[in-house]
Amino acid sequence: MASPAPDAAIQSPTGAPSGATVAARPLAIEVRNLVCHYDGREVLKKVDCAVASGEVMVVMGGSGSGKTTLLRCMLGLKRPSAGSVRLLGEDVYVCSGATLQDLRKKMGVAFQGGALLSSLTLAENLMLPLEEHTRLDRSTMRTMARMKLEAVDLGGYEDLKPAELSGGMVKRAALARAIVLDPPLLFFDEHSAGLDPVVAAEIDELIIRLRDALGMTIVVVTHELASAFRIADRITVLDRGEILQSDRPQAIRESAITRVQDLIQRRPGRNRSDTDAYLGRLRGND
Repeated sequence: MASPAPDAAIQSPTGAPSGATVAARPLAIEVRNLVCHYDGREVLKKVDCAVASGEVMVVMGGSGSGKTTLLRCMLGLKRPSAGSVRLLGEDVYVCSGATLQDLRKKMGVAFQGGALLSSLTLAENLMLPLEEHTRLDRSTMRTMARMKLEAVDLGGYEDLKPAELSGGMVKRAALARAIVLDPPLLFFDEHSAGLDPVVAAEIDELIIRLRDALGMTIVVVTHELASAFRIADRITVLDRGEILQSDRPQAIRESAITRVQDLIQRRPGRNRSDTDAYLGRLRGND
């Protein structure tokens, strides 16, 4: 699939989950010719993708497709073997340490397991980034933490510890911490994993509200199909380290690419031939 030119703007799709029409906007994230290896195995193969400012892009794929590796490269946590990652115009793997540190203040990350510190209350967990990156007094920091918890429907829970929360509440608290510095970029890793459908839909609704209210650029890595089609302005489908398609949700649903349909129809297409060969060898040994 042809990728947009590095200095191009992406025409964000109409009919986004909120029903709003999104105008053409500059790129907030650009990934070009990205190659990544683990222990000599190529995990990403010249991946090209871009995310427009204010867009929700969902990266979808099966287990081992490379989606989490792509996220780690975007965050500057995994140095690629080749290629580049630009966030808000800065090359993550070329810019100076000071520039990278400043860039990371503009990135919020909601990790799959929440990654909250169990010994701290929710308010204290949210105050940590404020203590590290601002000079605000503690009263102001606590007020900001309370406001962010209220934004994710956790008002009144600031003095509870993570162990006292349900799984969905932990996910929302992690989201509150990710947005406490009002970052323009927000990243999610399997935000609805392990949640029941109702709670997962509530988290999806929070993501949509953030996009609409704050204009954040959001990247979501997930294998949950219902969630992907609910929140995405655009879906990028990865398989075996390659992008199969990146398009509007409806275009993905109607895709003529067999491997895309295998994924969204939950058909056992990827390893079917390997499994048949293995079972054939087993029968031959009977």
